[in-house]
Amino acid sequence: EFPQSPERMAPATTHTYEQIVNGVLAHDGDPVLAEHVAAAVWKEGERGRALSKRRSGDGRRPIDACVAMVMACWELDQIPAAVPTPGYLSLSEV
Repeated sequence: EFPQSPERMAPATTHTYEQIVNGVLAHDGDPVLAEHVAAAVWKEGERGRALSKRRSGDGRRPIDACVAMVMACWELDQIPAAVPTPGYLSLSEV
């Protein structure tokens, strides 16, 4: 579950933007994701930066895949680097 409140989305959006700008995250050319990213714009608010639908042109173009990318990037970076797997020993325990 990932509530899409400004308090939750602003840091996730900024994090994903930094990952893209720093070359950590790259797009594989998927046409659906490209369309959704192109339909999204930054919206600056008092709680930070968030995504919004582009106002000009067809306002019905979806941005769902772009929002999902932001949430996934945030969640993936919240996973600890060394998560022990139940039933297995780590190399330090061998």
